[in-house]
Amino acid sequence: MYELKTKLRCSNIVNRAILSCRRWFDKRHEQCMQRISIPLLNHLLCLPMKFKFFCGIAKVMEVWCHSRIPVEGNFGQTYDSVNQSVHGLYGEFSATIDLKEEKQAGLLGLNPGWEHVSTEVRDYVRGQEAKLERALELLHVLLSFTFLLILHA
Repeated sequence: MYELKTKLRCSNIVNRAILSCRRWFDKRHEQCMQRISIPLLNHLLCLPMKFKFFCGIAKVMEVWCHSRIPVEGNFGQTYDSVNQSVHGLYGEFSATIDLKEEKQAGLLGLNPGWEHVSTEVRDYVRGQEAKLERALELLHVLLSFTFLLILHA
């Protein structure tokens, strides 16, 4: 995608240059025709200002631009991949917890209450959630630095 955008940018710049060149020739022809008031002489002397076909030479620059795109070959693919990863990190993360309750007799005379088990599980899940959030933040920072490093290279 990035490489395609860069090539299209080359084409756009060359097309704008050709359009600008044609406008320049039109403007100069009009000025020439106004300055030389002798009817036949003005057409002969201003004839070179009708040579707008010279503007088409700029198309050669488009081929030159495409062959000299100032990035490495796989930079565009890497850029797109990192960009998709960064956008993926902005999405919502969710988890589903399935609990299966089993009735068991207490071990060695210890029978923890349901509230105690529930609290322990809740605390454990919150701890794991906090660790996951920190890991995702670190991953986001690493991807950002990787992207900056690639741009710098």
